[in-house]
Amino acid sequence: MVIFKINKLQPGAASLRTEGLIEDRYKQLANEQTHDFDVAGSDPDVMVKVLNTFGIGTWAIDWPA
Repeated sequence: MVIFKINKLQPGAASLRTEGLIEDRYKQLANEQTHDFDVAGSDPDVMVKVLNTFGIGTWAIDWPA
């Protein structure tokens, strides 16, 4: 969602390519061949790494007590 908002992407071919790229980077950084996001969701630690590969700022995760 962050990537879509920052890049002002709207539904269409460009957004589908971007969604595929996000999924590919997630699987690569999670060391997975496949990942079912509907069943397993996503790991916040991996998502931070994915966001940081897109050059849209420096993202971090915080786990408050």
